[in-house]
Amino acid sequence: MKAVIPAVNWMVIGPELILTLTAMVLVLLTVLLRKESRGIIPYLGLAGVAAALALSLTQWGQSQYAFNRMVVLDNYALFFKVIFLTTAGLTLLMSIRFLKVEGFEHGEYYILLLFATLGMMLMASAADLIIVFLGLETFSLAVYVLAGFFRTHVKSNESALKYFLLGSFSTGFLLYGIALVYGATGTTNLKGIHDFIARASFFTDPLLLAGMGLLIVGFG
Repeated sequence: MKAVIPAVNWMVIGPELILTLTAMVLVLLTVLLRKESRGIIPYLGLAGVAAALALSLTQWGQSQYAFNRMVVLDNYALFFKVIFLTTAGLTLLMSIRFLKVEGFEHGEYYILLLFATLGMMLMASAADLIIVFLGLETFSLAVYVLAGFFRTHVKSNESALKYFLLGSFSTGFLLYGIALVYGATGTTNLKGIHDFIARASFFTDPLLLAGMGLLIVGFG
């Protein structure tokens, strides 16, 4: 019997794909270009952010699901995508001169900034706890490195270490909470969890209560 590959509407995550492709191109350019030619990298990153923002604006008013209803495209997700992309673009612009003055002109900074934005966009589009976790970890791993980017600054190293330790504990609580919620409801889909709570009594299920409590701790 032939395996049937389900059709995927890639446009649902079109802005995320643009950011991912842009980040991959910047990784290659950071390796291949000489140091004096790497000044183009932040502007290419800015172009990628602008393209993702333009696509997000053209998608306004749509309502679609993809990846077995794990990712959603609606005005709620697009609203936050526009905010994240606008903030990322402004941060890129302000960082160009700042990094030049500080003497930290490294292409990796812009790559990490794109991946952090990608993680936030994934969380905004998530309709499943698994996607929420993937987006959160994509964001967190990039920010861990960004926090310690200025290696010669004591405060930068200290903040990176503190954030890494805090993030590690939060990840553990979050994963355990997802596992308990799945055990109680049989799904990680946000709508499925909502429907389960609507049918059952939330306060009489200790497993679900414990899972929700751990999720709150993990996100907090």
